[in-house]
Amino acid sequence: MDSRYRALTLYSWTIALVAGAWLSFELTKATDFPPLWVAALCIACCLFVFQFGVRAPRIGLISMERVPQVALLLTVSTPVAAAICAIASLL
Repeated sequence: MDSRYRALTLYSWTIALVAGAWLSFELTKATDFPPLWVAALCIACCLFVFQFGVRAPRIGLISMERVPQVALLLTVSTPVAAAICAIASLL
């Protein structure tokens, strides 16, 4: 019996592979990768925000995950910020 999710799985893997290849290509040109301790601090900040978010009365938990992502985009180049955010997301 054919799985109804086969096309969706194939599509998801294709998108992930294309995005990974594109990011790898862009990172080879990026020379402004921050020191390892800065990248680790950014990853820790992203994980902290992912885990705890912000509690708001009457609304519940509000995730502020875009704040460290935008901060990374403002401080480093786009491929480097994408790589750091991808590492944090995978963790």
